[in-house]
Amino acid sequence: MLIFHRIRIADYKFLIYLYFNTIFYISENIAHCQWFALVSTLPFLLKTRQVNVGFLNFSVKKNISKAPLKYNNLEDMTRYTRPIIKPIASTREGFEYLLKASLLTALRDGITLLEMSIDCWFIDRYNGNPDVFINKLKEIHALVAPTLDFRPVIGLNRDLNIKKLEVWALPLIESGYFKSIDLYGTEDAEKPEVYRKIYIRAKEERMKLKAHIGEFSDAKSIQKTVKILNLDEVQHGISAVQSEAVMNWLKKNNIRVNICPTSNIKLGRVKNIETHPIKILFDHGIKVTINSDDILAFNQTVSMEYLNLYRSGLFSAEELNTIRLEGLKN
Repeated sequence: MLIFHRIRIADYKFLIYLYFNTIFYISENIAHCQWFALVSTLPFLLKTRQVNVGFLNFSVKKNISKAPLKYNNLEDMTRYTRPIIKPIASTREGFEYLLKASLLTALRDGITLLEMSIDCWFIDRYNGNPDVFINKLKEIHALVAPTLDFRPVIGLNRDLNIKKLEVWALPLIESGYFKSIDLYGTEDAEKPEVYRKIYIRAKEERMKLKAHIGEFSDAKSIQKTVKILNLDEVQHGISAVQSEAVMNWLKKNNIRVNICPTSNIKLGRVKNIETHPIKILFDHGIKVTINSDDILAFNQTVSMEYLNLYRSGLFSAEELNTIRLEGLKN
């Protein structure tokens, strides 16, 4: 209960409000493993922001430094994360540590349903064998977090060769184990048409289709990418506020926008939490969710993202609850 002394009375009332409304929709990211999840309790009151870092320090016997307060750009963030993640993820054992860290962090944030993106290139750690790879994912899930409803997402990195992505991703799509697909990386690295084959196959398997777009690119790029890849959801998508027409189109076509406020601020895309464009999108009637990005890079749980938005005065508790409820919809 001592943790309550570090929380303002107004914040405490807000957390209790969320507690009695029971469930969050959240996302996290570790080593570009994107999470979307449902939280049913208030255990985040007992958490630190560096659960993953602490776990990795213990597991791989490394002294991982805390992330900078701000990055100049995406490349600057990569310069921090790559030396940490690449040596760990280069081995099968290291990947498994990352997955365990992600699942443990989810548990400690009270998550009950977890939608987490896993880079498709990790299949190479298992000699390209999808069955061996998927069985290991199932094994770790059962060992570390058997109570979680785990719905893994296939992660595609735009900065990698498309032919390799197809070799890695298509067998995973056809396995039936993964429920969604997500495209991330440098937004203008390739035209969205390059990924149509993968997305068409994923659609045939009735997977949820997502892509990172509109954090660094303009509003038109969001509409174009959604149309070409037949997306269900947009990751980030904050540049949609540049165009009334694009916002109207997103609303009309029922496209949800999953937003990571702290990430947008630390990467210099938004000045501060008080002026974050998520409020414009929400007020325009576009479906939005509140998420956290790479927890190693941004040091924020989703619980804290909700609290930050409440503290800033950008949203009322009732509005945040509306957003939370939206996240419960598939």
